Amino acid sequence: MPTTGLHASEYFEEQNISYGSDSDHKFDLYLPQNRSALTKIMILVHSVWGSARGKPYMDGVKDIIRSDLPNLAIV
Repeated sequence: MPTTGLHASEYFEEQNISYGSDSDHKFDLYLPQNRSALTKIMILVHSVWGSARGKPYMDGVKDIIRSDLPNLAIV
């Protein structure tokens, strides 16, 4: 994750952030603009079924959440 350019007043998106040694251990981060320490976070977890359908499936879910709840951070 970058250490510069991460301003709370701006929307931030980072994809494929590694969290483990396996190449499949990755997550995406979506932070709303004007966020604070009180910004609520939703963590999307999917099963192997969701993984088998691919990232476009989860992107659709993420897009609906971002549209309906624009002040929510999504991981």
